[in-house]
Amino acid sequence: MTMITAESTNSVITRYIANELITCTLDYQGIICDTNQKFRELVGLATYDIIGRKYSGFLANEEEIEDLEKLLINADDAIISKNAFLLDSKVCGYKECKISIYPVFTNSGSKNYVLIHKDVTQLRQIQSLHHTLFDDHPDSLLVCDIHGRILLCNESASKTFACPCDELRYMNIVDLIDPIGEKSQKDIMTSLRKTLLNHSKQRVSATGSIRNGTQFPIEVSFHTYHKNILVVIKKLVG
Repeated sequence: MTMITAESTNSVITRYIANELITCTLDYQGIICDTNQKFRELVGLATYDIIGRKYSGFLANEEEIEDLEKLLINADDAIISKNAFLLDSKVCGYKECKISIYPVFTNSGSKNYVLIHKDVTQLRQIQSLHHTLFDDHPDSLLVCDIHGRILLCNESASKTFACPCDELRYMNIVDLIDPIGEKSQKDIMTSLRKTLLNHSKQRVSATGSIRNGTQFPIEVSFHTYHKNILVVIKKLVG
């Protein structure tokens, strides 16, 4: 059973605010009795315009309202998640959110529900931006682990090294570097690991190499990227 007990609603909300989650609390009738700042930003309203309103009033259609009512009943013993469209008053439209419902018992013994929201619309916008910045970037971009294994690459990398992305993802970054160039494969790996371990940007010059033996000067920079390394390779002209 995943119920939160012996804890006031306010203390639950306080903990979720600290975690910067988008939250609101409903009473057993589905009326909003508490929110945090991120929820108010999500729906584009001030506290006094939200408290006391039925949560269902923020949903896009009757079907979603019925689904919510069923979920509140079934959330007695478990955390339940669903996707729904919530009203965004700022743009007079709706945002798609993933909503997780947590049953909560307060110190007085009454049952409320904490709803945690993930803005799926914003996530898709970030993914679209990632596509624009990563896939369409003019330089070769590689995401590598600490061992230099290529996890992800863009189309520019495929063109620069004359190798399909599906094959590049099975290679190591040192496979793209001439071992006797200005910077050896060992130096490339040293810079890569320094970036991840020291969280510091590294930049080196090297000689790129493709399968047919063609070599060309490159500038390689390393950046931390979550738990991996983003490698930016710029092919130098002349």
